[in-house]
Amino acid sequence: MRSIRVRIPVLLALAAALAFPAVVPAEILPVPSAAEAQSAIDRAKPGDEIVLADGVYTDFRVVLRGKGTEESPIVLRAATPGKVILTGKVSIR
Repeated sequence: MRSIRVRIPVLLALAAALAFPAVVPAEILPVPSAAEAQSAIDRAKPGDEIVLADGVYTDFRVVLRGKGTEESPIVLRAATPGKVILTGKVSIR
């Protein structure tokens, strides 16, 4: 009877891991400047994270053409929250 008690938690943990897979970025694409942002966005695949370096981006314009999924979205984010400032004529489509 003892071996059944040990196996049940293991089976429950395995079932939970399969039912709720973690979202892990496929690749982190660092963007050191506004000039390199569109290139990184164009290379992005489902699950990738595009990370803007801290700084001020004036007249920042990019077109998001990626095909992320609900399970593996393409994420555009700041390296440090609050440290990326978009100013001027900004367009993110």
